[in-house]
Amino acid sequence: MNKFFFSTHFRLGLIYACIFMLSALFLGVLTVWSVEDFQEEQLKQHLNHNLKSILNDYYQDGINELRHDIRERINDDYPNRLWYFLKTKDGTVEFDPLFVDFPEEEWSFINNGTRKILFHSKKLKDGYRIGIGIGLEEFFSFGYAIRRTFFMTLLIMLTLGTAGAYLVTRTFLVKIENLKRAIKEVGRDELSRRISKTGSGDEFDQLIDIINGMLARIEALVNEIQTVSANVAHDLRTPLGKVKQRLEALALQPNLNDDVKDKIHSASDLLEDSLNTFSAILRISEINSGHRKKGFVEIHLKSLLENIFSAYEAVVEEQNKKLKVHCKDDIFILGDPLLITQLLVNLIENSLLHSKSSQFISIDVKKLKSKKVELSVCDDGVGVKAEILDKITSPFYKGDISRSSKNNGLGLSLVAAIVKLHDGELKFESLKGLTVSINLERL
Repeated sequence: MNKFFFSTHFRLGLIYACIFMLSALFLGVLTVWSVEDFQEEQLKQHLNHNLKSILNDYYQDGINELRHDIRERINDDYPNRLWYFLKTKDGTVEFDPLFVDFPEEEWSFINNGTRKILFHSKKLKDGYRIGIGIGLEEFFSFGYAIRRTFFMTLLIMLTLGTAGAYLVTRTFLVKIENLKRAIKEVGRDELSRRISKTGSGDEFDQLIDIINGMLARIEALVNEIQTVSANVAHDLRTPLGKVKQRLEALALQPNLNDDVKDKIHSASDLLEDSLNTFSAILRISEINSGHRKKGFVEIHLKSLLENIFSAYEAVVEEQNKKLKVHCKDDIFILGDPLLITQLLVNLIENSLLHSKSSQFISIDVKKLKSKKVELSVCDDGVGVKAEILDKITSPFYKGDISRSSKNNGLGLSLVAAIVKLHDGELKFESLKGLTVSINLERL
């Protein structure tokens, strides 16, 4: 959920909703202002019309007739009637009482504490001044109703806009997450993975068609390369094996001198290196195919390490080194025991080959918090230069070792393939010596 709220799609949707709300707010304020301004103008026209109506008799018959007309209008006492005021020459205000000074302006608002009145006044002859007003209760009630309706509408629009942004961007994000998940799985060598379409035929489905077509082409090319590599290795291994057997048989001939025998043994050793290389290529190809996953079983790491220690303790001691194994807990993982053994053997032999000056090789197993186990192999040799740490698992990469070395450069490539098959994480660290760490899921 946090990932969604911090996603670009949700932020864009929220920005769009906010812009929409601001536009609606501006439109609402403009509408309320226009309606209130129009209503005020209507009230002014109404007052002006009534004032002109009662002044017609005044201009013909004088001030007494004006008083008579005003009194008749007041006596009618209809709801929401107008308010009438007449200010005499001595300053006395007749008819409806005012508790404030009589306004001299033509238009004004009067607030006597209990009523708010829009007031229109006009100067008459002989020092008189007439005023007419209308109560603003309905005006303010109408304005309040408009503003309340507008803000309720705005709140509903904000809620619906945010919900709409959530739903639209959520749908969009789900499609993006499916796309990312599929691409990650392809990145883990699951080349047969395809992205499922929504069936809507939209741009996303069109993009998925293009990506699926690309993945199919990549899978076909990779499989073709793997097949060719495996076939070449397999086809060459058989005749080279026969050549090696014939050379070994030839070396047993009694009439050969020592120089010829040495050359035969040298050629046989070169063929042995080639055969080992082809075997490693076939092994890596087999592992990368993923078929070995079907044979995964529960592995007791402590027992497996004890077997490796028994087999390699003497081999390590022959090179004046010491093999150490630390595994206190009973830890179980799901995997191929032969491949995990191959992985550890390759790392031990890698340390023996590249760390001539080291004094020990240590294998450590420890539990991690996230239901994982860390399996590490380290030595105290010269280590590996930092700039080549990310290259040492590349096939045939030998670092500073001469290409003429018996090392075929596939040992760590095989380790990387085994770790990937077990959905693990492989890390290299070179501080004092080289430390290889493998994180695996534990049962």
